[in-house]
Amino acid sequence: MSMELGAYSNFHQLNQDWFLDEFNKLVSQWEAMQKKFDNLQDAFNDLKNYIQDYFKNLDVQEEINKKLDQMSEDGTLNILLQMHARTVLPSNDISGNTDTKNIQKMITEFGYVELFSGIYYINKPIKLKSGNTIIGSGNENTIIECSSDFCTLLENSSADKLILKNFRVNDTTGEHIGLNFIGTTTAPYTGIRYSFIENIHMFGFNTCVLIRGAWCTKFNHCRFESNNICINQSGTCNNIEYTECQFYGEENMSTGVRITGDGGAENYGIYFNNCDFEKHKYGLNLYACVGAYINNLYVEKIDTVINADNSINLVLNGGTLNSVNRVANVAKSQKISLYNVTTFSMLNAYVRYNKSEKSCLVYISNDVPVYIENITVSNLKGGSVFLKNTDAETNYD
Repeated sequence: MSMELGAYSNFHQLNQDWFLDEFNKLVSQWEAMQKKFDNLQDAFNDLKNYIQDYFKNLDVQEEINKKLDQMSEDGTLNILLQMHARTVLPSNDISGNTDTKNIQKMITEFGYVELFSGIYYINKPIKLKSGNTIIGSGNENTIIECSSDFCTLLENSSADKLILKNFRVNDTTGEHIGLNFIGTTTAPYTGIRYSFIENIHMFGFNTCVLIRGAWCTKFNHCRFESNNICINQSGTCNNIEYTECQFYGEENMSTGVRITGDGGAENYGIYFNNCDFEKHKYGLNLYACVGAYINNLYVEKIDTVINADNSINLVLNGGTLNSVNRVANVAKSQKISLYNVTTFSMLNAYVRYNKSEKSCLVYISNDVPVYIENITVSNLKGGSVFLKNTDAETNYD
């Protein structure tokens, strides 16, 4: 019995010693791990404070701008934008090579391009076909500098449903055509049709818009400025509308709008609504037109507001004509004989002269019917103003 109790006591003591030894080892290991964890926590806190201080003192925008400039120069940014939004950024390449290539590529591949704020440089005409769209970020934000014509038709094709809007285009030399859309007057007919041009400003071009073979096309809230011709429209142009557009030029030199029967092809349905013509020799030169309706016209410093020949149903209805030499020259010419007739009506207009010599509202050739109603006339220098022909050497009534 005593032997068994002794053996048990020894066994119990050995187990107790082993447990205490293992427990002490575990405590030592835990203390070592705790020290390492504290060191790790201190290192983490140091890293956190470093990152916070770094970004607090870092000019992130400058770094972003540098990266964007680099991506723009090497073409990476344009590729990303093209994949996502069909957008072209200005390249700052004043030669025009880069912007012309990028815009034309987008138009060719997608038929659509959106231009950011900034200045773009063009050295070759952008070629357009049906369905093409060019949209800027506003005519004061997106500026296009041209050393060539700006846009033209793709060879031997029409351009239906064009959309051009929200940008400004400047001619750097004054020698070019802004929108050069010359179609055909015989089959197969080409030109621009069912198109919409809105809120674009065109400055300094020899001719801002040159169109032939245009159908159902609308210019809305546009400004055209030229020392030669703002709009040159000819041949088989039907239902062309200019609404709230401005036509600026050079006094006694330029023409606001010139419409002709090119190659014996007439123009049907021409509309000018709430338009502004300033500083031209001729506001509107109209030849071979059927139905030219001019509503609520504003004029400033123009020698002859309307010069018309072979124009049927030419109507000026409403307007303020300031500092003019003559409202209209209306003829039935032997040179232009598409209709051999001209009719002119002028209604509800205020005309202000600034002349001491006698003058007239309308000069007409023989046998041209003219209808005038509700016209108010003033002359700041007191010269007599007659209805027709009194300041010309003519026997025509």
